[in-house]
Amino acid sequence: MKLLLFHKGRKTVMILRKVLVAILTSFFVILFGSTYISSWDMFQTFYEAWFFASLFAVTGILFYLLPVSVLAEFISRKYTNSIVRGGISLAVHIALVALFGLWDANLGYIAVFAAFGFFVIDELTRNFYDIPLMKKLIVFSTIATGLITVCLMIIGFMSTPTS
Repeated sequence: MKLLLFHKGRKTVMILRKVLVAILTSFFVILFGSTYISSWDMFQTFYEAWFFASLFAVTGILFYLLPVSVLAEFISRKYTNSIVRGGISLAVHIALVALFGLWDANLGYIAVFAAFGFFVIDELTRNFYDIPLMKKLIVFSTIATGLITVCLMIIGFMSTPTS
C-alpha cells in the first residue's frame, strides 16, 4: 500500500502544492502583519508582534484559506482558458475570504490581502511546479520560510512579558 505522500496522482500533487503555498503565504502575511502591528503600543518588540500575527495568520491560512483554495481549484479546473480559470479562481478566493469583512473590517482587509497573496503564489507555483529544478527550489524555500517562521514564533513567545 502506497503512502499518500508518495502517491503521484494529480489530486495529491495539487494538495501538496497547496500546502507548500500555504506555508509560503503564511510567512509573507505574518511578515506584513507583524511589521504593521509592531507600531502599536501594545507590542514592545517586533518578535512579540510576529508571535501575535502568527497565531491568527497560520490558523486562518491553514484551516480556512487552504480549503477555499482547493474549492476554487475544483470550481475553475474545467476552464481551459488560463485567464478565465485564473479570474474565476481569484473571484472565489476573494469572495469567500471577504466574508471576514462582515465581522470586522480590518480583519476583512487582511484576509483579502492574504487571499490575493495566496492566489498569486499559487499561480506562480502552478506554472513552475512541473519543472524538477523549480520544484526543488519551491520545496527548499518553503522549508526555509517555515523554519524562520517557527523560530521567530518561539522568540516572540519567549519575549512576551508575563503578567
